[in-house]
Amino acid sequence: MGKYEASRLLDFIKAKVEESRHAGTRVEVLRNQHAEKRRLDELRNQLPGLKAKGRRGQYVADALNDLFAEPPLADLKVHVATCGDDVVGAASTFSSHGPDGQPGSTNQIHWVGALETPEGTGTALMYSIAVTAHATKELVWLRATADGRAFFPAVGFIEGNEFMYWPEEVVNLIASIR
Repeated sequence: MGKYEASRLLDFIKAKVEESRHAGTRVEVLRNQHAEKRRLDELRNQLPGLKAKGRRGQYVADALNDLFAEPPLADLKVHVATCGDDVVGAASTFSSHGPDGQPGSTNQIHWVGALETPEGTGTALMYSIAVTAHATKELVWLRATADGRAFFPAVGFIEGNEFMYWPEEVVNLIASIR
């Protein structure tokens, strides 16, 4: 990634993250084995309302449902975006072998969903994933899909071999935003 492209990406993500913070959005990271039962019950109660909000709401609900999966996904992390008491977005990641079966520390994005408002929620979720990946030194990837191709290149993902990857230098750059 060239210096100009990196600067544009950083400015874009910084503006979107600031927009979401200004709207009152905050992101918490939950792990299924460590989440409080009360918090899990609160999230479970929001699932019907999210599902009723169309495709975006269904993606949010799918990410939240990973918290209740049996058996649990390995090293599951669910990034939950809230504004006030309402869930407005969620993304789930889990540890797996790399996209081409290579060993190592990798984190596959399973679901990402954000409602249309408040603005910047999807980017705030991606920022949270980047900060976590930076701290754990994990490769972040997902299977390439039409929806993924519409969103993930804007936050620095590159595509190859039917997968989308987040280059380490991009993760580090995004994680540097405060």
